[in-house]
Amino acid sequence: MNASFSRRGSLFCLALGALWALSCGTGGGGGELTFSGDAVCGGSTCECPGSEGCQVDCPGACDLECQGSGACDLACGRNCQASCEGSGACKVTIGHEGMVNCPGSGGCVVTCQGDCFVDCPGSGLCMAYCAPESVCEITSCAANPVSCFSGNGVAVCNGDCPPE
Repeated sequence: MNASFSRRGSLFCLALGALWALSCGTGGGGGELTFSGDAVCGGSTCECPGSEGCQVDCPGACDLECQGSGACDLACGRNCQASCEGSGACKVTIGHEGMVNCPGSGGCVVTCQGDCFVDCPGSGLCMAYCAPESVCEITSCAANPVSCFSGNGVAVCNGDCPPE
């Protein structure tokens, strides 16, 4: 196979590669940050600013933000930080020692895969599912947080317990 490329061919490959990265994320799995929808990412930071909604999966310590009116599905690893500031529904799966801030009106449903902190100053439902043997702390809840189904690790702020 010939290893030399023409300038036109190189530019075409570069443009095609950039288009693929924008439409498919920054990797095909294997521990890399992946995203779709309305997500705008750079390094280990991703924002979802619009109404289309987004999905972001970052296996490391990332900074993720759901800011718009679209629904967000965010996942990140150990020591991650996520924020649900918008009016769209926000679902977050967070690793050990992660922190989630939920000041928006769209609500947060957080799954903690280890010890975590969930701050709930917003007006929407704020729910945390805590992994077995982990400590999940809900803070800034206007009403007292409710612990659901003693022993199974579900805490709720601004709402009722989910059905068992």
